[in-house]
Order: sequence, then structure tokens, then C-alpha cells
Amino acid sequence: MNTILSIILPVFSPFVFSLLALLRGRKSASSILITGAFFHLTVSVLSYFAGNIFDGDGTLFPRGIHRLHLMLDLNRDSRLFLVLISLIFLISSIYFVKHDKIMKSDGKTPLFRQSIYCGVMLSFLGSMTMVLAARNLGLLWVAIEATTLFSAPLIIYHRTSGAIEAMWKYLLICSVGIGFALFGTLLIACSVPDGCAPGLSLDTLGQLQLDPMLFKAGFVFILAGYGTKADLAPFHNWIPDTYSEAHGPASALISGTLLNASFLAIVRILEIAPEAARAFCNDLLLALGFLSVAVAAFFVIRQYDCKRMLGYSSIEHMGLAMMMLVSGLTNYAVCHLLCHALFKSSLFMTSENIRITFNTRRIDGIRGLLAASPLRAVLLLGGLILICGMPPSPLFLTELALISHLKDWQALVLIVLLFLIFAGMLHAALRMVSGKERNKLAAPGVSMDITALMSVVISLVWGAAFYLTVIHQTAESVMP
Repeated sequence: MNTILSIILPVFSPFVFSLLALLRGRKSASSILITGAFFHLTVSVLSYFAGNIFDGDGTLFPRGIHRLHLMLDLNRDSRLFLVLISLIFLISSIYFVKHDKIMKSDGKTPLFRQSIYCGVMLSFLGSMTMVLAARNLGLLWVAIEATTLFSAPLIIYHRTSGAIEAMWKYLLICSVGIGFALFGTLLIACSVPDGCAPGLSLDTLGQLQLDPMLFKAGFVFILAGYGTKADLAPFHNWIPDTYSEAHGPASALISGTLLNASFLAIVRILEIAPEAARAFCNDLLLALGFLSVAVAAFFVIRQYDCKRMLGYSSIEHMGLAMMMLVSGLTNYAVCHLLCHALFKSSLFMTSENIRITFNTRRIDGIRGLLAASPLRAVLLLGGLILICGMPPSPLFLTELALISHLKDWQALVLIVLLFLIFAGMLHAALRMVSGKERNKLAAPGVSMDITALMSVVISLVWGAAFYLTVIHQTAESVMP
């Protein structure tokens, strides 16, 4: 029973529902999408509790099934991210169904039929689940590539030249990155000592004395590849265009789920690093983390598009998570990513609602949001304050822990960069919220804001619970 709950249903059920959506046609595609999302969340939650209650932090796949546990398995972090991804997918699916009706009522038909679009969304969910469950470098590479192929069509919901350009840019850059990751995977395979059986199982590689030089070279290429999908600078060039041109549900889904799956892929590689190469890997991740925050700070303060601004914010937070990871604050990094994913999904849905209201994404074209829609203004302003790490956001606690753990000059630089990002985003939000209302069109109903509000509430509750139950227990041992 554990096998069915932990592996078979979460990984393969989205593909089954995807096939059903394609076969049943557009009349029932949205119902199949919601049903598949709810089913996946149910089995993910059952898998999480079954693993934590009955198996602790161990893997769930029975060792009696020959060698399958070397290909697919879930540990504690994988199960937690699985619940997060499934939850965001359900919220985004509900929002997509409402959003699709509004677009069609305005005469804006999507490029794909709804059955195809829902099928692609469910396949994207299945590929992300496979990334979380992969315990083999080869399967991990295949799953990451599958997320690229299934997420690309989500970008071109609107029939615009900008969306098509963003999709091809996303495919090109991510395909080049995944090529680097493949070469890095081969280098790590070559680092296996002589006399040992070759293989790409993470469990097996973690027990071997891998060649440090070959592993370092492989890690550089893998980081360039998977770092492209994880929003790390300088591999981030696809992100602003993709987030700004994709419609709201796709932006919320990609930012809230794909980044976490890519982050976990990098963690898997770091876990098998030999002791002689670990310092090099940590220094490289720390440098890219600082660079990501610096790039975000530079572009946020001069941004004209609200969705592009949120894209650069994702670069910032992935950089912060990497810095927490290499600083030994793994639980803080997990908590940070959990809350960031929900906050950012809410902000992308809110920004899409604002775009529908004012028919523009440009910050200078949106004025008087508080008068036009008070709830939407509160969600935007409050969401930006929370995503920037101001109390009562759980991100305040994670960023404070990181600053306390860094060296003095590193902490000072990080504080300055975080302040610049906060000032830039708050300035943009205040310009949009205040002023006299103008260019307002027929706004979507309040029901379109419920999903965004749900993400914020769940993030605050989940972040507080995770901090109290997991992080607070080890705070004394990690804080200097």
C-alpha cells in the first residue's frame, strides 16, 4: 500500500488524467483538470503523513521490489515539496477555469483547445512529481527535460507575438541548459572509482569515493543546466519575458512549482558531493546566490512591468534559498521556498486580475487601484510586503537567520540589496494603488481574488506551523 500511495499514484495519476482530458474533449476537460488536481493533492497528503508517521525520514519504496527504489523514491523533503506543488497546482487550476471563462467571454480564445491545455497542465504536474521522486541522475535529467517540454505550451495561451517569442526563448535557453546538465551528468558518472560498477543511482553514488576533480567539473555544468530552470543568475534570461507574457495561471504555476523542483534537483547533486569537493560546490552556490540577489536588486528598481518585477523577485528568493542551503540552514531554506511559492502564486494571480481590470501590465498605466478594487489593492500591497520579508511574513525569520549566519561584510551587503529590492517593489506598488482611478475596464468578480487570498492565508499558516514544529526545535544549534 505504501508503494501505491508514495510513488505510483502521485507520479503516474496526472498522466492518466491528462489522457482522459484529451479523450473526453473540451466539454469535460476543466472538470477532469480539477478532479485530477484534487486527487493528486489527496494522495500527496496521504503519502506525506504515511511517510512521516510510519517510516520517519526513511524512504517509502519497499526494498523487496528489486532495484526500483534506486530509480524512484521519496524522502521527507520530497514529500513536503510534493504537497506544496500539488496544492499550488490545485489553486492554479481553479483560477485557470475562472480565468478561461472570462477570456472567452471577451472574445479572446486561447491558442490551444481547452482539452489540450488541461492535458498539458496535468502532464506538467506529472513531470514535476517525477523530478521530486527521481533517485537516478539519468531519470532526473529526463524528468527535468519533460518539465520544459510540458510547460512551454502554457506560455502561449494568448495569441500574441510576445508570448510566442517568450516561449521560443524559454525553450532555447532551457534546452541549452539541459544540454550542459547532461554533460555534467556524464562527468559525474566518469568520477566513479575504478573497479566499481558504473551507474547513476544517487544512493549508490553517495556511498562511493568519487573523483573530486571530475565531480567539480560535472557540478559546474549541472549547476549551469539546472540553475537555468531554478532562476539563478546569470542563467535567468528567460524568466522576465516568460513571466510577463504568460497568462496569470501559467505564471503562478511555473513560479510556484518549477523553481522548487529544480532547487531539489540541485540539492540531490550536492548530497552526493565528495568531501574534497564540497567546499568548492558551496562557494560556487554562495556566489551565485549573491549574484542572483544583486541582479534582482538592479532590475527591480528600474522595472516598468509588474509581472516582470515579480519575475526578478523570484530570482532574488532562489538566490536566498541557495545561500541558506550552503550555510547549513536547510530547514530555513525549505521554509523559505514553501512560503515564497505560495506568496508568489498569489501575486501573479493578483497581477493578472489587475491586468484584466486596467488592460495593461505597465506600472505607469495602473493608477487608483485602491478606489477601483480595494481587495485587489490590499492583496497586491500586502503580498509585496510579505514577499519582501516584512513581519508577519515567515520570510522575515528565514532571512534574519541567514543574515545572522553570514560574515559581517556579507550580511551588510545582503541587507543593502534586500533594502533596494523592498524599496523598488514598494514604490511600484504605491504608484499603482494610490492616485486617481483611470482606464478601468469591467473588472472580474471577487471570486477571482479568492484563490489569491487562499494562497496568502495558507502560506502564513503553513510557514508559522513549519517554523514552530521543525525550525524552532533546531534553532539553537544553527544560530550563532
